[in-house]
Amino acid sequence: GYFTCKKQNAQAQKVLLDAATEQEIATMRMRILKKHGTGIPDDKVVALIREEFGAVEEPSRAARRMAATEKLFGGGRRKSADSKVVPIKLSPDEGPAKTNITFEFEHTEYSCLESCDTLELVITREGDTTASLGKGAVMYRTKEISAKDGKDFIAVQGKLEFDEDEEQKILCIKILDDDEHEPDTYFDVELSDPKTEDSNAVAILGKNKTAHVRIVDDDAVGILAFRTAEEKVAEDFSGEKVINIAVLRQAGAKGLVTCTYRTEDGTAISGIDYEEVSGTLEFPDQETEAFIPITIKPKGRFDSTSIFRLYIEEPTGGATFALHTDGGEECCICTVIVGTDEGTKRKADKLMQAFKVNWEVQMMARDNWKDQFVDAVFLDTGEATGGAVAVAWFFHLVTMPWKLIFALIPPVDYCGGWLCFVCSLSMIGGVTALIGDLAELCGCVVSMPDAITAISLVALGTSLPDTFASKTAAEQDPTADASIGNVTGSNSVNVFLGLGLPWTIGAIYWTAMGELSSDHKWFEKYSGESVVANYPTGGVFVVLGGNLGFSVAVFCCCASCCILVILLRRWFVGGELGGPKGIMYVTSTFLVSLWLLYVGLSSWNVLTNGGVC
Repeated sequence: GYFTCKKQNAQAQKVLLDAATEQEIATMRMRILKKHGTGIPDDKVVALIREEFGAVEEPSRAARRMAATEKLFGGGRRKSADSKVVPIKLSPDEGPAKTNITFEFEHTEYSCLESCDTLELVITREGDTTASLGKGAVMYRTKEISAKDGKDFIAVQGKLEFDEDEEQKILCIKILDDDEHEPDTYFDVELSDPKTEDSNAVAILGKNKTAHVRIVDDDAVGILAFRTAEEKVAEDFSGEKVINIAVLRQAGAKGLVTCTYRTEDGTAISGIDYEEVSGTLEFPDQETEAFIPITIKPKGRFDSTSIFRLYIEEPTGGATFALHTDGGEECCICTVIVGTDEGTKRKADKLMQAFKVNWEVQMMARDNWKDQFVDAVFLDTGEATGGAVAVAWFFHLVTMPWKLIFALIPPVDYCGGWLCFVCSLSMIGGVTALIGDLAELCGCVVSMPDAITAISLVALGTSLPDTFASKTAAEQDPTADASIGNVTGSNSVNVFLGLGLPWTIGAIYWTAMGELSSDHKWFEKYSGESVVANYPTGGVFVVLGGNLGFSVAVFCCCASCCILVILLRRWFVGGELGGPKGIMYVTSTFLVSLWLLYVGLSSWNVLTNGGVC
């Protein structure tokens, strides 16, 4: 804010952590790790986020007005929780954490034909920051499983060295081919002993530190089987969804083989839950995988599933089916289970909750409404003692009728708070109208013109709560923003909304009236005014300026003097509010004098120009 000292501008960058989004929390965590290192425990990361980004929740303008009113009229004092953030610092022996540089395989599963000659494995190196990777190295070695060194592959071991900022290396392994028919064989490649030349980094192995290699025998025709015996799929509520069921050719890939496929209904019905398919699936020479596309139809399932089966049959080219699978040597069967889409389920749950009556909330709302009447009748003196208790009881008894009236406003638990909002506005409007009428009657009793009544009694009565709210804000906040902003914001609402809304309604009303007859009361009210000559047909909304021009000019001059005083205090005193006793009292006296000057000059102008009650 403009009225915040530079040394306290950092406070404006803090946020309420309980209202922060997941993305904001992730951004804060990244900044903390970049600043303090990546080796900080989670509990200290939380503490540092609270210290550097967390802000104590600022009380709203309404809360300050309530607190000021309670303090003024004996509402008691309540203890406030100490919300001071206690910074937690790292112990000296921890120091800044080092950057991690991770070595790992790009994938964990590799497959190759035994006739491929050479298998290439990609090894990557990645840092958890944008800093330079430097030079590094990692050890590797092969490990036999069912594949044997010298028969199926050539075993290797050694060191892969990475140049400056090099991110990946290719490891080549020789695959041996033979003419024997044999099942698929397997071996592993392992990484170990990562190193880096950067003293500010630590070399580690990633989760893909071991690669599993399958050597597919291409001397036999092969055995056909589904990749999985069960395929689970969630429907897409927005439309049809195409899934691909994988069929594998194992233990050989020589020559062209085919098989037929078809679907069979279970609890899922073709044409309703899915589209029936049938045809022939082909595996060209050395091809080890093929797919069968099936279309799933949306049905709006909530918590149910339906199944159908997919068959592959009649193999050709010498291929067979795996004996251990469902269907045996005659066929192979895959069961497709169609389930609920999670998005649809969440939306359905939300709709169910919307149609349900939360009786716990209703009971809480009833208790809160009851507490409003209890608080209106009984007084909580808090920590007040002695004469303060007597003053509190006096003002409590005086204001009790008003408290009981406003206790009729429903709490925010009903209708999402909108019922409370509308009723509160209605009550405020009624009280404002009552204050205006009483002030006008009081002015007439003492022969005070309406214009003077408006700038003295009415203005003083409606703005007094804001005055004490600003005082409370000045005492509680470290800056003058809330105190001065409360006053300017309140008056902005009074002027822009308090005048703009009724004037807009009046303008719409008189525009809708159209042309008026010559005997209409509009001409009688404004007879002798220039507005009648300017609008001979009537039908316009008119607000006579009266003595407003002089009053606005005086106000602008006083407001300019007030802003000048605030700036002078900033430049020479170091703060807009408070300060040494002498300067504080002089400033207060000067500002009160400005108000008295404004009221006095405006009243003089009204009386001079013949203002009457």
